Amino acid sequence: MTELPEYRKSPEELARVQAARAMQERPAERQNLSGMQSRAPFWLVGLGYLLSLAFGLGLLVAGWIALAKPASRHHAALMTVLAVCTLLAWGLSVRHEERRLREEAAERLKESPPPESAELLGL
Repeated sequence: MTELPEYRKSPEELARVQAARAMQERPAERQNLSGMQSRAPFWLVGLGYLLSLAFGLGLLVAGWIALAKPASRHHAALMTVLAVCTLLAWGLSVRHEERRLREEAAERLKESPPPESAELLGL
């Protein structure tokens, strides 16, 4: 525990003690925030989200933002998630459409078989 002082210090003495302590202490080093201040422009973030939702091309924008703009990495992560979900949905819809077209073609072949090659050539 600290000991109680024997006498009360005057305001001048207190100011001198505080100044001496301030000179002894080093100021806290500031963090280098210059890299963290680098944010992606609003239009680029908007374009990335739009491309992620529309075509899955937001992965290109998200990659650039993640590497070049450290303060906007959270946007890059969300763009990546949106782009991957968009590409998965697109892939599933293409697969479903392909399966539907195959079934439709098989039904048409059952209804009317294709003509012989001689009939096609008119021989």
